[in-house]
This record gives sequence, structure tokens and C-alpha cells, in this order.
Amino acid sequence: MNLANYLSERNISIYTLSKNSGVPYATCYNLAKGKSDVEECRVSTIRRIASALGVSPSEIIDGTLPAVKKHLMIRDSVSLDPLSLPSSLRVYISELERLDEKGDSLFYAMAESMLTEADREEHEGLISRTTLEKLYLKYPTE
Repeated sequence: MNLANYLSERNISIYTLSKNSGVPYATCYNLAKGKSDVEECRVSTIRRIASALGVSPSEIIDGTLPAVKKHLMIRDSVSLDPLSLPSSLRVYISELERLDEKGDSLFYAMAESMLTEADREEHEGLISRTTLEKLYLKYPTE
């Protein structure tokens, strides 16, 4: 899968990718739109983009980015850009993805912990009320 499709399936904007990777917007835009060849980019650029997306540099270079997985417990119908969230919530989401993939019932306890953290972060102004509501919809606790 190419970078544009990968971003689109995950509802990640080019702006968000640029912001989280530290790669200039124009570079991210040109890569996503196919105006620049990934193989001609600096290795450091590919590494920063890969790190921001949580994939390997080779998946970007080879065009083998993984397709969106259908989840057992996570509600895929709720659109949420994980890269726009504080790192503490992204850690929880990564663990929730792993638990969901295994069908592990610990998912619900972890979701409850994540939502408690999200409540705190909304209270501190780190995430919006709308984002908090989406988290509650996307990650059920029962």
C-alpha cells in the first residue's frame, strides 16, 4: 500500500504527519501524492516518517504499508487520528490494538484506564471534548 492510501485509511492528514514526524509539509505532501520518489529521499526523512506512523522504513520504501485491520473490540466506524493525541494516549492505544488483535478480555480494563487518562488530559486542555467523546465511542469498556 502506498503512503497516500495508508494515510487516508487511517484518517491521518499530511499536516499531522508533518507535525509529528518533523518532516517539512512540502516533503510529506510530495511523497504522499507521488510527486517525489521515496527511494530518492534521505534515510533520515524516511526514518522520521516511519517512526511517526509506527511502521518500519522498509514498509514505506517497498510500498508494503499494512492495510487497516478490522478489529474485534475497537469500533472502526469511529474516525480518530491517533497521531494527534498526546503520547501517553498513543501508548495506551498501541496496547489496546495488541489486546484487540489477540481477542484478550484485558482489553476492557485497559480501555477503562486509557479513558481515565483521557478524562484527565481533557480536563488539562491537552485534548478536546470532541476527541474525548470519540475515544469513549471507539474504545468500549464492556
